[in-house]
Amino acid sequence: MKNVLFVLFVLILQSTNTQQYQTSSFGRNFVFGVIGSGVRLSSTNLRLHITPVTEIQALVRVTAPFINMDRTYTVSNYTIVPLNGTLIQFENGTQFKGIEVSSNANISVTVVSNPGDYTEGFLALPINALGSRYVTASYTVYRAYSSEILIAGVESDTDVTLKIITTNNASSIRSFRLQKFETYQFKSTSDISGSTVTSNKPVAVVSGSAVAMVPVGSGSLQYLVEQMIPTKYWTSKFIIPSIYPRKHFVLRLFADQNNTEVNLYNSSTHFAVHMDKGSMEELLFGTDPVVVIADKPVSVIQYGHDGDHIDGDPFMVNTQGITQFQESYRFVTQNYYYHTGSNTVAITLLKNSTSGLLLNGHSMSYWSAKNVSVSPPMDEYITFFVNVSSNSFYHLHHSGGRRFGAIIYGRPGTSAAFGYPLQLSLIENGKGTWCFQCEDMAHLKYCDKVSKCQNENDVCFVQSYTRSLDVSLFRSGCAHSQQCSNSDGNGTCFKCCDGDFCNSVGCGDDGFPAPGQRGPICFDCTHKGEGEECNTVQLCHSNQVCMVEKYEWGDDDFHYIRGCTESQVCTRKRHAPVCSHCCHSDFCNMNCTSVDTAPPIVG
Repeated sequence: MKNVLFVLFVLILQSTNTQQYQTSSFGRNFVFGVIGSGVRLSSTNLRLHITPVTEIQALVRVTAPFINMDRTYTVSNYTIVPLNGTLIQFENGTQFKGIEVSSNANISVTVVSNPGDYTEGFLALPINALGSRYVTASYTVYRAYSSEILIAGVESDTDVTLKIITTNNASSIRSFRLQKFETYQFKSTSDISGSTVTSNKPVAVVSGSAVAMVPVGSGSLQYLVEQMIPTKYWTSKFIIPSIYPRKHFVLRLFADQNNTEVNLYNSSTHFAVHMDKGSMEELLFGTDPVVVIADKPVSVIQYGHDGDHIDGDPFMVNTQGITQFQESYRFVTQNYYYHTGSNTVAITLLKNSTSGLLLNGHSMSYWSAKNVSVSPPMDEYITFFVNVSSNSFYHLHHSGGRRFGAIIYGRPGTSAAFGYPLQLSLIENGKGTWCFQCEDMAHLKYCDKVSKCQNENDVCFVQSYTRSLDVSLFRSGCAHSQQCSNSDGNGTCFKCCDGDFCNSVGCGDDGFPAPGQRGPICFDCTHKGEGEECNTVQLCHSNQVCMVEKYEWGDDDFHYIRGCTESQVCTRKRHAPVCSHCCHSDFCNMNCTSVDTAPPIVG
C-alpha cells in the first residue's frame, strides 16, 4: 500500500472533565451542506468518513432528501459512504441539499469531495456544537469563479440574517427563513471573508472558494472549503505548525470584538496586530511553528501556500486552539485518486509527554518522526512529522490521558490537497476564572491585561524567567490545574493559584500595594457592546473610583463605558444612561449594578 504523508498537528495538554458548557465535534446527529467547487459533479464524488469515537459498534443512518437517500450502516472501526455529487450546491439561493447523519453512538464525520484536482475536505460539527453567530472565511477567487457561503437549516422556521462583506468593504444584508434540510447559498466573485451569519436557531455554516490560488496569482488552482466554528467557541491561544515540507503557509485572523490584540511569535520575530470587530489580517509565515496569543477570542484559518512548486495544491483548515484538544482520535485516511501521492505531514506536543503519544500502538520513534521546536513563549512544545498510509484506519491517543490536538493534511495526488482538524473540543468562551495575562513584565503590578479562562479546570499562574543579561521577567495567565508544579528551580518559577485575579503576586514579586495604599483597580474600556468582555484594567489614583455606564445605542443595542473617574463626576452625565454605577473596590465595574461584588486584590 502506498504511503501518504499527512499533517498531524498534535499538542499535548492535561485531560479535563467535560463541563456543561463544553461540547465537541463528535456526536450523534449532524446536518450540513457542501458548497460548490470548480467542477460540477453528478457521480459519487462526495465521501463521508464516519468513525465511532470508541470501539463500540455504531448504527448510522444517512439521509439526503434531494437524492431520495435514506440508508442505514453498521460501523465498527469506520465506514466510507459515497454520495452523489449533485448534493454539492452550485446554485445561488435556496435548495434542499442538506445531509443528515444520525447514530446510536458518538461518531466523527468528515466530508471529502473527490473531483480529482479539486479534492478538499472538512470536519462536520454535530447539531449540539452548532451556534447562531458565525464569521465566515473564504479567499480571493480565480477569475470569474466564486467565493461561497452556505447555511443549512437544522430546525423548522429558522430565521437567518447574512451580512455580506466584499473585498472593498462594501456590505449588504440578506434575510431569509430555512426549514430542516433547506440550504441557502450566496456566491460572489469577491472575497467575502468576514461576512457574518446570525440566526434565531442553530444553523450549520460552510464557506470557502470554488477556485482560488494561494497566494493570489501563484501556484495551482484549488477548491477551498471548511465548516465554520460558531464564535461562541472561538479561543485565544494557538500553536500552528508549519506544513512540512512546504516553504510557506498563510494565516488569516478574524476578530469579533473591538480592541483585540493578537501577538504572534516564531523563531525569528515577535509582533502584535490590533484588530476591531469585523476585521481580518492575512499573514505569511515560513517553516517555523507560529504561536498565536490573543487577549480576546479569535478565529485562525490556515491556508496551504502553493508558491514553492511542490506537489499538492492549497487547502483551507480551521486551526485548533489549545483548549480545543482531546486525548484520543480515531480516523480514516483518504485514498489516492491517482496511483501515487507524496504528501506532507506533522505532529506537535509537550516535550515532556512525547513518550505517551501512540499511533496505532507505536511511539513516535517507531514512525521515524522528524521534529521542529516551538518558539517561546510556548517553547515547552515540539513539533513532529510522521508518515501514515492511505485508505487506512488509525487510532491516535496518549497513554497518560493527556489532551492533544490533531489536524490532518493530505495530498492524494500531485495537484490536490485537503486539511481539517481530526476532532475539536469546543468550550464556550466567557466561562471560567479571571486572571491577569501579561508577558515580559519587570514587575507584576504593571500588568494591565486580564482574561477569563476558557476551561473550568483552569487556574491562574505566575511564571518568572530570565532573559539576556540576567534580566528577570514575569508572565501571567491561565493554565490547567494539573500543569501546576508550584516549584522553584534553575532560576525559574511557575506558581498557580485558584481564584479570580489571584495571580497579581507570586514568584518573589509582591505585586500591587495593599488596597488602603492605592486606588482601586478598574476595568478600563470604552464603547464595549452588550455581552462583550473588557480585558484592559487600570490602577486608579487613590482619590478616584471605578465607574460603569450603560447607554442605549439605536433601537435594540447598548454600549458600555468603564474606567476610573473622580467621585463627583459620577453625578454628571452627558445624557441619561440606562444604568450608571460608581464603586470603590477592585474590578467592581464589571457589571452595571449597585453592589461591589468583585474580589479585592491583596497587596
